[in-house]
Amino acid sequence: MGKSFGAILAILLLAAAPAAPAATHEESLPRPANLESNITFWRIVFTEWGERELAIHDGERLDVVYEVMRTEPPGTKGKAARAAAERVRLRLAHYAGLLRLLEDQGPVTLGEDGARVSDLWGCPCAPGMLAAAADRLHVQRGIRERFAAALRRSEGMRPQILPVLRRNGVPDELAALPLIESAFDNRAVSHAKAVGLWQFIRATARRFGLIVRGRRDDRRNPVRSTSAAARMLKHHHDELKSWPLAITAYNHGLDGVRRAVEAVGTDDIGRIVAEYRGPRFGFASRNFYAEFLAAAELMDLHFAQLQAQR
Repeated sequence: MGKSFGAILAILLLAAAPAAPAATHEESLPRPANLESNITFWRIVFTEWGERELAIHDGERLDVVYEVMRTEPPGTKGKAARAAAERVRLRLAHYAGLLRLLEDQGPVTLGEDGARVSDLWGCPCAPGMLAAAADRLHVQRGIRERFAAALRRSEGMRPQILPVLRRNGVPDELAALPLIESAFDNRAVSHAKAVGLWQFIRATARRFGLIVRGRRDDRRNPVRSTSAAARMLKHHHDELKSWPLAITAYNHGLDGVRRAVEAVGTDDIGRIVAEYRGPRFGFASRNFYAEFLAAAELMDLHFAQLQAQR
């Protein structure tokens, strides 16, 4: 499969370290140290792993990647899809069993695979750690092709939406949110019927001033929908007093983020990600801010390269 995850992690952290944020938002868009490996994970998902690659990894420690499988592309149906799903199921069962055996026996009798997984965790481990890891295996598909296409589409839209964000007094970096919401595809429609660049459902779109009636759907208008998204994000920030939390609320909801802040007793996004285990605060919500930071970093790099070519 080419470079190991560890090798890619080292290259990205050392050779491609992120540029410092713009001075105006240096403090408002922090990068907590405990999220750096998560940010790196998402950079790899966006740029290294393609749509036919599935990473089997820990659902909380994203630097722990057990295997990257080659599989069928998205949209595959029928017998091929069922066979691919069965291969994934068997590999997940393999790692779950291996982690439980490591918890009980240690790596001595479990061969190279056991030693490799033990090394991933830096064992010897605290009691119960590997057994807990067996219950939170997660699978993530690469989106290298989709993300590259999204960056190409952003070239025509970013110049339209940046002035709108600035007029509303929100960070320029928020221009990267459509990369992870819609891949900068105005035609995008989610399973929840969210539509457009910023993925508004009908009720939220109307709440923030968009017209969705008859043949008119402002959710598909880049400028109008950006203005609504900026107002929504600014409202979140006014309520939560934190851009990391405001961005997380875009995915998890304002009330959900309030509950997280109350439960953990802090507005520190790094601690909330590490400590909060609310019933709806799942993998997507926990990772939304790190995923956003990775996307914003890659967008900045993309436009810097375009500028350098001119």
